[in-house]
Amino acid sequence: MEHETVNRWESCPFSARGWIWLALFLIVGAVPLCMYLRIVPISADVQEFWTGQTETFDFFSFYRARWTVLLAAVGLFGFLNLERSQSRSGYSFLLGIYAFFIVASTAFSERPWQAVDGAPGRYEGTAVLLAYVIIAYLALSQARCPTFSRKLLGATLAGGLIVCLVGLAQFLNHDPFRTLQGKHLVMPASAHNQVKSLEFNVTNGFIYGTLPNPNYTGSYITIIMAITFGGVWLGRGKWRWTLLPLHFLAYINWFGCRSRAGLLGGGLAIIFLLLMGRSRWRENLKLAGILFLSYVTIFFWMDYISLKTPNSHRLLDNFFSRPSHRMPIANDFKDLILATDSFDLVYSGSLMHCDYKKGNFEFRNQAGNVVTYELDGQQAKFPKNEFFGFTVAIATESKVVQITRLENTISLIHTKQGFMFIDDRMRPVRFRKVPKYGFEGREQWGTMRGFAWSRSLPLMWDALLMGYGPDMFLFHFPQDDYLEKLRAGIPLFLRFDKPHNMFLQIGINTGGLSLLAVLILFGKYLLQSVLIFWRARFEDAHEIYGVCIAAAIGGYLAAGMFNDSSLSVAPVFWALLGAGIGINMKLAERTSAVVGQPLVSGDSVE
Repeated sequence: MEHETVNRWESCPFSARGWIWLALFLIVGAVPLCMYLRIVPISADVQEFWTGQTETFDFFSFYRARWTVLLAAVGLFGFLNLERSQSRSGYSFLLGIYAFFIVASTAFSERPWQAVDGAPGRYEGTAVLLAYVIIAYLALSQARCPTFSRKLLGATLAGGLIVCLVGLAQFLNHDPFRTLQGKHLVMPASAHNQVKSLEFNVTNGFIYGTLPNPNYTGSYITIIMAITFGGVWLGRGKWRWTLLPLHFLAYINWFGCRSRAGLLGGGLAIIFLLLMGRSRWRENLKLAGILFLSYVTIFFWMDYISLKTPNSHRLLDNFFSRPSHRMPIANDFKDLILATDSFDLVYSGSLMHCDYKKGNFEFRNQAGNVVTYELDGQQAKFPKNEFFGFTVAIATESKVVQITRLENTISLIHTKQGFMFIDDRMRPVRFRKVPKYGFEGREQWGTMRGFAWSRSLPLMWDALLMGYGPDMFLFHFPQDDYLEKLRAGIPLFLRFDKPHNMFLQIGINTGGLSLLAVLILFGKYLLQSVLIFWRARFEDAHEIYGVCIAAAIGGYLAAGMFNDSSLSVAPVFWALLGAGIGINMKLAERTSAVVGQPLVSGDSVE
């Protein structure tokens, strides 16, 4: 059977197969490196949900979206012109279900045209999600070729090498994108006059590589760590020692990006590889000692460098003591009660009561006593020891009072309907009760993931059958939950464009049924991988490729519990997922031919 497979692949038209391979290799190797400025105008109806800006400066997502869709189309063109045997697979069926709900959720979306392109700054819309499905299917179809998987992994590691080298420079506080030459490299000539004002908002010594933020770098490096560790642990000869320097480089980026989700994913991937490759423990005792000593040495070297880097955070502090991200006002603010002609601003141990009478604002303290004030311009000057820590500005003619305490500024206006809150569009709005589930008092957990998840779960319930549309999370998340943001110490006008959870993201955008199909797809693949590789001896190259990919997929999904899907990493994930499925099907076929019955039922190739 193996001989027939090789002959069939060798007889394939090179032009058709070449288009598929070229597209997939560029997707895993070049798309994560694509970083170039595009100034994207924001339509008026989208500005309301975004930052209010009329345009956004996008370095990471706009062109990646276009290249991902284009390369998927090129690969599909090659596939349609390829002579191939008809295949039936439960995996293909699940990918088809996911594709159906991508299209259906777009059709039923309140913003179908926006859903096609995606939200500002993300662009993971209908076209891109369908491209992911195509990428996975193309990789699945090509994984039966004897040399495809090796070349796909090689292209992945080539891109990873460049990202890791950039990350190393960033860790050493020599970020190439903060130099004049680096800025010119990622900006068109028309924008070179803005080079000096360009600054990436990243702390010194933090690694982001060529990705939008360090969390996505953590997801990406999880994949590189899994592949390189698997190659080092299970490989032999020159390939082991060739991959070892890249593995250590990935290790530096793994810790240097400071992503706890990435550490979780990479750690689980390594544990998975050690369990599957347990037959090599005795053989690799010397290697294990080298790895352990190298890991410890590199980590403490990194800690030393982080101490010496100006305006940086110490590496040890980032992982072994949990710095509080809670704003000071979170422990202080209690409530803001708006009435027709008065409001009460309640803090721990203090209360500010304000009445609007005959065109003037009258303030009372916690004891109920009137507190007189003088206006210095628009700023109210209170007697000493009254409303300590408050800065109050009053615009009498416009009936606006602005109160600042610590890091939050609250603007209120008196209208015919009573006191109202002024939002970031200078519109008077009322507080509303927003559905939420869980994380009460723990909204700041996981860098505000508690707040995002507690408001996302009710959205998930509403999208159980049909989602809101690809990348439509921004438009349906309760951005106007101002009162709860005040209580949780979250910046009032912070926009949540993603739930910080890959699975919530899928369920809300394309629906609960699509999430179920994807979970079955992932679960089926990982279960099949465990069944195959648990008994494998890893003497065959495809067994090593397959277990490395399975570890990378499992690690990425574990990180996905805290990170979202992103154009910077997701195309690589879907390509490797398809290749991993194809390798498993090939190995299962080989086993069934020997044993006389299928290892995992439900998949057949004719």
